[in-house]
Amino acid sequence: MTSEENINYHYNRTNSNSSQDKKSIDEEISANEKAIKDEESEVESLRRLIAPLSKEQLIDILATSALIHQDIRDKCNEAVASSPSTRRLMVRNIPFSTRDEQFLKYFETFGEIEDGIIVREKEGRSKGYGFVTFKYVESVQKCLKSSHTLDNKELQVPNTFNYPISFVPNIYTNVPHGYQLNYPANLDSFNAFYSNTRY
Repeated sequence: MTSEENINYHYNRTNSNSSQDKKSIDEEISANEKAIKDEESEVESLRRLIAPLSKEQLIDILATSALIHQDIRDKCNEAVASSPSTRRLMVRNIPFSTRDEQFLKYFETFGEIEDGIIVREKEGRSKGYGFVTFKYVESVQKCLKSSHTLDNKELQVPNTFNYPISFVPNIYTNVPHGYQLNYPANLDSFNAFYSNTRY
């Protein structure tokens, strides 16, 4: 083989390899695009499926799923914890003599605080209410479970977000009339019931 033939041979071989590489890359890209489109269409079909459900039904389904699947529970906690408004409580009936430091120190007993303030008039006199923002949702729930007294006065901490005091779905009570659920009576048997492969 002459040097010119050798060069042409290598050139053709390189071009055929690069065209094969290009084809395989194009095939891989089109396969990825198809997978993304399939996933998007699956998401859209799921959205259409759950669109007619009420908020109450969606909450029950999500709560039940979160009990069974830890990754769903983690996503729920992450979504709730990401917004400060879900970790902020309004506190009413604060004694007018209470200082901000006393207020914050009292609520630190329930967990780490991001922010807290007693609302005051322009002159600096307390209006008798304030806000406390906890770092974690668990602290909010712990605070809501307790009664509160500061400077010998009972504080009012309303559950303004309707947080459940404990994370248990309402599947036992939200049953249409005429239906009977055969669910187990406690959480351990509930988890065992759903971990059974035949369901």
